[in-house]
Amino acid sequence: MASPQAENGHIDIANEIVEQLAKHRLSGEEWQCVLVVWRKTYGWRKKEDEISLSTFEDMTGMKRPNVVRTLKKLVAKKILGSSNNDTRFAKKYWFNKDFEQWEPVIKKDTTSINNDTPLVDRKSTRLNSSH
Repeated sequence: MASPQAENGHIDIANEIVEQLAKHRLSGEEWQCVLVVWRKTYGWRKKEDEISLSTFEDMTGMKRPNVVRTLKKLVAKKILGSSNNDTRFAKKYWFNKDFEQWEPVIKKDTTSINNDTPLVDRKSTRLNSSH
């Protein structure tokens, strides 16, 4: 049985950051990589850390090409920062707390709406109201 306890380690994230992230569209893989960066930095009370691609693979279960693509997206969106100091070693990654720098994500909505379609299925409404 799992029994995680805050006294065994936790990550503090400012409410303002969580509120801004809630407004920002991130894919599941992007969330996974953000969580790894938070764990490896804030989880150890650090602002940045050298995090290898292998670590991202191990902690997320993602394949390396997906990790690389996802990290590039997050850096391009300015949600994560990175540097490798011109070495072959692991890059340093950090979470960019300045959400005003984050690149806005354009929401692509391809849903077509038929005005004759009710918002609620009447059949399921009748079934639920009989209980």
